[in-house]
Amino acid sequence: MRAKRLLIMDYSVDRTENIHVRKWLPVGIEADVWLVNDGLPFPEGEKYSHIIHTGSALSILHNSSFIEQAEKLVRKAVESGIPQLGICFGHQLICRALMGKNSVRKCFSGIEAGWLRVIFNERGKEFLKIEKNQCTVFQYHLDEVVRIPSSAEVIAWNTHSDIQAYLDKKTRLLGLQFHPEFDEKSGNQEFLNSTEKLGKVGINVNELFSGKPEGFSTTSLFNSFISEL
Repeated sequence: MRAKRLLIMDYSVDRTENIHVRKWLPVGIEADVWLVNDGLPFPEGEKYSHIIHTGSALSILHNSSFIEQAEKLVRKAVESGIPQLGICFGHQLICRALMGKNSVRKCFSGIEAGWLRVIFNERGKEFLKIEKNQCTVFQYHLDEVVRIPSSAEVIAWNTHSDIQAYLDKKTRLLGLQFHPEFDEKSGNQEFLNSTEKLGKVGINVNELFSGKPEGFSTTSLFNSFISEL
């Protein structure tokens, strides 16, 4: 059996996403971080047991300089049977790589930002070890997924985006539109850092601080990804 060694593909502009992700990894799990904005050739994903694609302030609709390499990495990982977790931008990237550019779009309802509710079905609750049908999660995105692989199942949604999470046991994929890696402190700091940006779209950051994550365990989520997918 292949030893558990993760590859974290950090697509964030400020290079901080990997830090938020790594703190939730199970004890004893080793992880290599690849900072995409370094401009270096992508690593060989086949060397790893699992791959995590992080969020980013970049839009999946833009043809970033690295997008072809990223899509190739996703497809080769699927061919090799390597489990992949996509978070926000990473969630969108996986679908774009496998389903084409028409699988993602600008959010029909505009930006989604705040500590907001997401509804999970029974499959989602079972896999992510969630007890309640609804959870409060960190949201901050302008784009969304509208098509997923035929073997995948939508496991979470809300009134803003129909595909808040999907699970594909066949191709070993887990996609999350929301950010489980942000706890209350780091999530509110992220909003604070975006005060000016959010203000331009009519969002008062001070009104976002009243929320917090509720209803699920990020530790359990990462454990399920590593042990069950």
